[in-house]
Amino acid sequence: MDFIGIGAMKSGTTWLIKVLRNQGEFDLPRRKEFHYWVSHPKYHSWSPLKYGSIPRRFIYRIWIREFTRQLFSAIKKGNFKKFNDTFHYFFAKANDSWYSAFFTDRQGFTGEYSPSYSALDQPDIRRMHSLFPDVKLIFIIRNPVERGWSHYNFNQRNKKRFKPAFKSLVRFSERNNVELLSNYTRTLYNFTSVYKPDSILVGFYDAIIQKPHELIEGIVAFICDQRIDVDSNPFIKKRVWSTKKGDIPADYKKFLSQKYAPLMNDLSFLFEGYCLDWLDGKSSDNGNKPFVVLNKTHLSKIKSIAKKNNYWEDLSTSE
Repeated sequence: MDFIGIGAMKSGTTWLIKVLRNQGEFDLPRRKEFHYWVSHPKYHSWSPLKYGSIPRRFIYRIWIREFTRQLFSAIKKGNFKKFNDTFHYFFAKANDSWYSAFFTDRQGFTGEYSPSYSALDQPDIRRMHSLFPDVKLIFIIRNPVERGWSHYNFNQRNKKRFKPAFKSLVRFSERNNVELLSNYTRTLYNFTSVYKPDSILVGFYDAIIQKPHELIEGIVAFICDQRIDVDSNPFIKKRVWSTKKGDIPADYKKFLSQKYAPLMNDLSFLFEGYCLDWLDGKSSDNGNKPFVVLNKTHLSKIKSIAKKNNYWEDLSTSE
């Protein structure tokens, strides 16, 4: 395996995988998200792998809904390989060998992207490292206010009526799994406590809109350890997923801005660039870098942020 995407949710990760699929140097599994490392119930994430034995899985409506949705999608498209992969994934007895098999004997660079991995605690990151010590990690981050609103929209995507009350919006944003997926500096602290900083690339969602070619060139070069031409890739300027259902309500925007102000301060201290724009409530280019590969200076700053915020040993998820 050459790379693992670790987040953040609703930050252009589907677009990134679509682009990489259309780069001739890459050979990716059909499944974008495996959710393998968050299959323990402590993460409160959606993963079909966490529902225990195969017979027991049939009592969970979410598991049944996702299995049938993906199965009928494969049938509708007449895609036998996707049909077979769906059974193989949903009825798996998941273990390290099963997971690794998806990425062996590939004809190019390969990996997967599960945004839920941003919630991982250090013990499970160490498990990941024991299996893939040299893998490259990609972490795309987005203005946490915008990400929070997009996440809520995504969560409500199947509901016909969409008139969120302020109290329901607040309750959603304060769910434990939503908190973990939004806490970028905690994610960076946990991963840099296990992996070397220069094995982690942090990209910025804003660059997908403003500098998509530069962002993709940087990510591809980071994974492949060489510069590769991406100009002919047809998906770079395509928007592949959107759950927007109107502008964020003013009261909820104010709430999220206050809630995430400390995080945005920490990110501005760590990265400057786009993160300073988030803090100022604006969106501009101003020569901002589309991505950053972490170094020792970043590591020192991450440790100081972790000490201030008491991230020690992932108390929010550890058993």
